[in-house]
Amino acid sequence: AAARNQEKRMVADVKRKEQAVAERILENDEYAQVQEEIERQHRAYEKKFQDSLGRHASEERNRQILITKTTDKVDLIDTTGRGVRPFEPSQVTTIRDHSFGLGHNPRKSGKLLDDVIDMVRDKPE
Repeated sequence: AAARNQEKRMVADVKRKEQAVAERILENDEYAQVQEEIERQHRAYEKKFQDSLGRHASEERNRQILITKTTDKVDLIDTTGRGVRPFEPSQVTTIRDHSFGLGHNPRKSGKLLDDVIDMVRDKPE
Protein backbone atom coordinates (compact mmCIF):
# COMPACT_ATOMS: atom_id res chain seq x y z
CA ALA A 1 0.00 0.00 0.00
CA ALA A 2 2.81 2.38 0.89
CA ALA A 3 4.58 1.50 -2.34
CA ARG A 4 1.44 2.25 -4.39
CA ASN A 5 0.99 5.60 -2.65
CA GLN A 6 4.62 6.46 -3.25
CA GLU A 7 4.29 5.45 -6.91
CA LYS A 8 1.13 7.57 -7.30
CA ARG A 9 2.91 10.54 -5.71
CA MET A 10 5.88 10.08 -8.04
CA VAL A 11 3.62 9.88 -11.10
CA ALA A 12 1.74 12.98 -9.90
CA ASP A 13 5.04 14.80 -9.32
CA VAL A 14 6.23 13.90 -12.83
CA LYS A 15 2.95 15.14 -14.37
CA ARG A 16 3.12 18.36 -12.31
CA LYS A 17 6.71 18.98 -13.42
CA GLU A 18 5.83 18.24 -17.05
CA GLN A 19 2.96 20.73 -16.78
CA ALA A 20 5.29 23.34 -15.24
CA VAL A 21 7.84 22.81 -18.02
CA ALA A 22 5.12 23.14 -20.68
CA GLU A 23 3.86 26.39 -19.09
CA ARG A 24 7.41 27.76 -18.91
CA ILE A 25 7.96 26.92 -22.59
CA LEU A 26 4.73 28.75 -23.53
CA GLU A 27 5.76 31.79 -21.47
CA ASN A 28 9.19 31.82 -23.12
CA ASP A 29 7.60 31.56 -26.58
CA GLU A 30 5.29 34.50 -25.85
CA TYR A 31 8.21 36.54 -24.52
CA ALA A 32 10.30 35.68 -27.58
CA GLN A 33 7.47 36.74 -29.91
CA VAL A 34 7.13 40.08 -28.12
CA GLN A 35 10.90 40.63 -28.30
CA GLU A 36 10.97 39.74 -32.00
CA GLU A 37 8.16 42.23 -32.69
CA ILE A 38 10.03 44.96 -30.80
CA GLU A 39 13.23 44.14 -32.70
CA ARG A 40 11.34 44.22 -36.02
CA GLN A 41 9.96 47.67 -35.17
CA HIS A 42 13.44 48.92 -34.26
CA ARG A 43 14.82 47.64 -37.56
CA ALA A 44 11.98 49.36 -39.43
CA TYR A 45 12.66 52.66 -37.63
CA GLU A 46 16.37 52.39 -38.36
CA LYS A 47 15.72 51.65 -42.03
CA LYS A 48 13.33 54.60 -42.30
CA PHE A 49 15.91 56.87 -40.65
CA GLN A 50 18.71 55.66 -42.94
CA ASP A 51 16.47 56.12 -45.98
CA SER A 52 15.69 59.69 -44.92
CA LEU A 53 19.42 60.51 -44.89
CA GLY A 54 20.10 59.45 -48.46
CA ARG A 55 20.71 61.79 -51.36
CA HIS A 56 17.51 60.80 -53.12
CA ALA A 57 15.48 61.64 -50.00
CA SER A 58 16.99 65.09 -49.58
CA GLU A 59 16.53 65.82 -53.29
CA GLU A 60 12.90 64.73 -53.05
CA ARG A 61 12.36 67.01 -50.03
CA ASN A 62 13.92 69.93 -51.93
CA ARG A 63 11.74 69.16 -54.95
CA GLN A 64 8.61 69.13 -52.80
CA ILE A 65 9.57 72.46 -51.23
CA LEU A 66 10.04 74.04 -54.67
CA ILE A 67 6.70 72.69 -55.83
CA THR A 68 4.92 74.19 -52.82
CA LYS A 69 6.73 77.54 -53.04
CA THR A 70 6.47 78.29 -56.77
CA THR A 71 3.41 79.87 -58.32
CA ASP A 72 3.28 77.45 -61.26
CA LYS A 73 3.92 74.42 -58.99
CA VAL A 74 7.10 73.46 -60.85
CA ASP A 75 10.16 71.81 -59.34
CA LEU A 76 12.75 73.78 -61.29
CA ILE A 77 13.38 77.52 -61.61
CA ASP A 78 15.62 78.89 -64.35
CA THR A 79 18.04 80.88 -62.22
CA THR A 80 20.42 81.50 -65.12
CA GLY A 81 18.08 83.95 -66.83
CA ARG A 82 18.41 82.08 -70.11
CA GLY A 83 14.70 81.52 -70.36
CA VAL A 84 12.33 83.36 -72.65
CA ARG A 85 12.71 86.46 -70.54
CA PRO A 86 14.40 87.22 -67.25
CA PHE A 87 12.23 86.84 -64.22
CA GLU A 88 11.97 88.34 -60.81
CA PRO A 89 12.09 85.72 -58.05
CA SER A 90 9.16 87.29 -56.24
CA GLN A 91 7.03 86.79 -59.37
CA VAL A 92 7.50 83.01 -59.50
CA THR A 93 7.52 82.11 -55.81
CA THR A 94 4.92 82.21 -53.08
CA ILE A 95 7.18 83.44 -50.31
CA ARG A 96 6.68 86.35 -47.94
CA ASP A 97 9.19 89.01 -48.99
CA HIS A 98 10.25 92.44 -47.71
CA SER A 99 7.20 94.16 -49.21
CA PHE A 100 4.70 92.11 -47.21
CA GLY A 101 2.58 94.27 -44.94
CA LEU A 102 3.56 97.61 -46.49
CA GLY A 103 0.23 98.14 -48.22
CA HIS A 104 1.30 97.77 -51.85
CA ASN A 105 1.51 94.83 -54.20
CA PRO A 106 4.78 94.48 -56.15
CA ARG A 107 3.56 91.27 -57.82
CA LYS A 108 2.09 90.91 -61.29
CA SER A 109 -1.37 90.00 -60.08
CA GLY A 110 -3.51 90.24 -57.00
CA LYS A 111 -3.86 86.46 -56.93
CA LEU A 112 -0.15 86.08 -56.19
CA LEU A 113 -0.51 88.45 -53.24
CA ASP A 114 -3.61 86.56 -52.08
CA ASP A 115 -1.60 83.31 -52.20
CA VAL A 116 1.09 84.85 -49.98
CA ILE A 117 -1.52 86.15 -47.55
CA ASP A 118 -3.17 82.71 -47.42
CA MET A 119 0.22 81.09 -46.81
CA VAL A 120 1.00 83.44 -43.91
CA ARG A 121 -2.49 83.03 -42.44
CA ASP A 122 -2.38 79.21 -42.63
CA LYS A 123 1.11 78.91 -41.17
CA PRO A 124 0.98 77.20 -37.76
CA GLU A 125 2.19 79.29 -34.87
